[in-house]
Amino acid sequence: MLSTERVSLGRLCEKLAEAYLRKKDWIVLQRNVRFRAGEIDLIAREGRSGQNWIVEVRGRRENPRKAAHWLSHRKVFRLRKLAEIMSQKTGRLHRVLFIQVELKAGKGADPQFKEFEIRADE
Repeated sequence: MLSTERVSLGRLCEKLAEAYLRKKDWIVLQRNVRFRAGEIDLIAREGRSGQNWIVEVRGRRENPRKAAHWLSHRKVFRLRKLAEIMSQKTGRLHRVLFIQVELKAGKGADPQFKEFEIRADE
C-alpha cells in the first residue's frame, strides 16, 4: 500500500472510530495531538464516568490481523508514556484504549470495531 493510501486509510479509520465513540456517548476532545514521544490519534472522555482516554486507532481494509500483531511492545510503551504526559499536562488520569477498525469488502458493508484497554500494569 502506498504511503498516501495508508494516510487516507488512517484518516478514514480515525473518523470511523470517532463516530463509534460518539455513538457510545463519548466526547472526542482532540485529534492527532503530537508530542516528542509520539502522536495521539484521539483524546476522548467517556460520557458516563468522565474518564479521560487516549485512543490508538488501527485499521485494515482486508484480511485484518489480530490486534496483538498490530501493537509491538515498543508501541505499547509509547502509548503508556503518552498517557502519562497527558495526565501530567492536564492533572487528570488518562487511560489508553486501542480500537481496531475492520473495513469489510463489499458495497454497504459496515465496519467492525474491536476495542480493548491497554492497562498500565500489563
